[in-house]
Amino acid sequence: MKFVCILWNYFDLTPISIINEIGVHASFLNISILHLESHFDNFVKEVYSIDGIFPEYIIYKIEHMKKKPYRKVFIVELDIIDPRLTFDKVKQKNISNSIITLKQSIRSKFDNNFDNDINNSIIHCTDNSDETNHLVSLVNIYSNICFVERFDLT
Repeated sequence: MKFVCILWNYFDLTPISIINEIGVHASFLNISILHLESHFDNFVKEVYSIDGIFPEYIIYKIEHMKKKPYRKVFIVELDIIDPRLTFDKVKQKNISNSIITLKQSIRSKFDNNFDNDINNSIIHCTDNSDETNHLVSLVNIYSNICFVERFDLT
């Protein structure tokens, strides 16, 4: 099953350690770098629009992320063979426990490596097909107005 993760702008260098950790949990379909520049705020708002997060929190999150000078994000498209879907009462849909495990692993290993006083700001992952479709659509839209760089692990 396809999922998409965003590595937010908390890196001075390529986040190869985080990408390698993702590879422990999933197969890569594609990795690209989206240079958002002036579109950064709108992209973040649109990413979180499907999550039901309070708009004030999204603005707070953007302001925190903008403390870093980078306006690029890594888009990591994944395939997880066994997504371990379970029904989530809050979202009222099936979500992937494999993705939840992946996010928890990344956050527990790397949150302390970044100036990240907002929890969950280094990685965002879709955990169901609606979110994946939403994010793929957003990435396609922003790929037409922003510079996209393909990232190769080799």
